[in-house]
Amino acid sequence: MVVSATQNRIFLIGLGVSSCLVINLMRRMLSSYRDAAIVPPEKQKSKFVDQKVEDSLMLGTLDKLLESPNYSIHEIASIIICERALHDTPTVETLFQYITQPDYEMREKGVRALRMIMNSCKYLMFYLKLLEVNIS
Repeated sequence: MVVSATQNRIFLIGLGVSSCLVINLMRRMLSSYRDAAIVPPEKQKSKFVDQKVEDSLMLGTLDKLLESPNYSIHEIASIIICERALHDTPTVETLFQYITQPDYEMREKGVRALRMIMNSCKYLMFYLKLLEVNIS
């Protein structure tokens, strides 16, 4: 059986085309498999404490946070406690009663507590500006 040169050329062209098609098909299959295997990154949760979380903290939890050796945790816990005290009318009235006591130590404790509450309040400047506007 004699194979002519034309048949060899057709065979080689067919082999080349089919090789290119197989390589292209494998490339597409591997790309789709790679894309399907990619795990999308999860949305990171906020690392900030919002008002809802602050309000849900119990006093016992805040007390434990105040004992923390980490200064940032200690500072945030004290700010939360001071803001709660500032917005709690009975607490402020109790502080004013301490300030009006004849005993020096009681007055001093009341003044220190009130000063600490007023210094740690982040919205103090806003309240003072509101008072200035209301007075004028």
